[in-house]
Amino acid sequence: MSKRLPLIIAAVVIVILIAAVLAFVLFKKSSKPEQETTVTPNTEEQSSETTSKGTIKSLIGLGKSLTCDVTYPTSDGQVNGTVYVADDKRMRGDFVITTKENKQMDSHMIQDAGLGYFWSSQAPQGTKMKIEENVPTPTPGTSQNVDVNSEVQYKCSDWSVDSSKFTPPANIQFMDMTQSMQQMQNQADKAKENTKSVCDQITDPQAKAACLSASGTNQ
Repeated sequence: MSKRLPLIIAAVVIVILIAAVLAFVLFKKSSKPEQETTVTPNTEEQSSETTSKGTIKSLIGLGKSLTCDVTYPTSDGQVNGTVYVADDKRMRGDFVITTKENKQMDSHMIQDAGLGYFWSSQAPQGTKMKIEENVPTPTPGTSQNVDVNSEVQYKCSDWSVDSSKFTPPANIQFMDMTQSMQQMQNQADKAKENTKSVCDQITDPQAKAACLSASGTNQ
């Protein structure tokens, strides 16, 4: 028995050493820093950049705050610009129009609170007009203005809204086209009434009908 005692003691020591080694390994695994197991985000999945085609006005319907690079060809050349859209339906566009003769001119527009502002640094005066909901936005008839209803190619990304973008420049005088068009309509209605009054004085039925038909007042 006395001869086997050293062997038993040696075996017990070996078991204790093995247990100590296993405990140390398990402790090292459980105490690794968290940063070693952190997953690197996939930047491609996080990208909010969108490339597509549509009208400049349709960008409002996306319901997002975006900044978009836009480009489209025209019969006279090429238009390139940047459009800013807020999720509350405000919009601004800054464009450069390049003609076939390689001449460039700038064009700017703001849509805010049902009003559209259009201007260019080429002239000291711009125009403003009322924009009805769900009605195609009118485009003032000058070569310096961009048609917001034309299809464009755009590349958009998320934008933190800067409200100063939607403030018309103080150095530009804006002529109210809505008021001017209303005055023209009133004048046309008045002229039609005067013409109808003249036709009403004709006693011959056929001549009177012909007069009303020619003036567009035959009601």
